[in-house]
Amino acid sequence: MPPSTAQRAELRRRRSLGREGEAFVASELGRRGFRILERNLRSRGGELDLIALREGILWFVEVKTRISAPPEVSIRQQRCITRMAYHYLAAHPLEFEEASFVVAWVHGRPGAFEVEFIENAFDAAF
Repeated sequence: MPPSTAQRAELRRRRSLGREGEAFVASELGRRGFRILERNLRSRGGELDLIALREGILWFVEVKTRISAPPEVSIRQQRCITRMAYHYLAAHPLEFEEASFVVAWVHGRPGAFEVEFIENAFDAAF
């Protein structure tokens, strides 16, 4: 059964909120001195929201825009993000000292967002 008009409207609202959250995080990372290497990198294996680099520290950032509830990154998502990170590094050899999988929790309302960065949100060996 196809989605109802209300379901389609809710999906559009969520996607828009997600895009606004990602733009906010990219801007905040830039303000903190990070260079954004990639945004919304997609392949058959999944998606990486942001890849950022600052002073030898490479961040693979999963952006979670939530009005109130804290974010969760499932084991399946963690595996997908890790696999995407490996593929990215194989195709784009970079010099870095440390890598971190980071969850950026964007909360609040559009125009008044706040972000909390959860560094080393999960592990993978490089």
